[in-house]
Amino acid sequence: MDAALSEPHNGSGPAEPSVAPSPTNGTARPPSTPEGIALAYGSLLLMALLPIFFGALRSVRCARSKNASDMPETITSRDAARFPIIASCTLLGLYLFFKIFSQEYINLLLSMYFFVLGILALSHTIRFLVYKRRRLNLRSSSQGNMGESLSSVPLAEPVSLPIK
Repeated sequence: MDAALSEPHNGSGPAEPSVAPSPTNGTARPPSTPEGIALAYGSLLLMALLPIFFGALRSVRCARSKNASDMPETITSRDAARFPIIASCTLLGLYLFFKIFSQEYINLLLSMYFFVLGILALSHTIRFLVYKRRRLNLRSSSQGNMGESLSSVPLAEPVSLPIK
């Protein structure tokens, strides 16, 4: 009996003998090792637990430093009863969204979303450097040793957009 006929087949294509395909373009993944898997899972565990730990620690420090009159925000029983309904509706909406729109449109939407968020994050990150440079240019031009400098050109003030 043939070896290809004796092995179980999942029906996704023609049954062929079990021969490992040889990569022709050199993009084959190296085999995973137990050390590599342990490192990956360990780093994922640390990246998940450390922000929770430090956030909780910061929250406790903040709560201790506040006045006794400042009450922390709590969840009411009405909010707790409403949460499963809102979460179910959200999941249903996401399911319908992914069923209705094709993958190309979803990828385009996500790409544009992260592009805009990246631009906003970058502008907020370098805003400090722009202000610092502007202050240095204004000081040097007020002393009169630079002549016509770039500080005479007014810079546009950054606009902070609320991110919801």
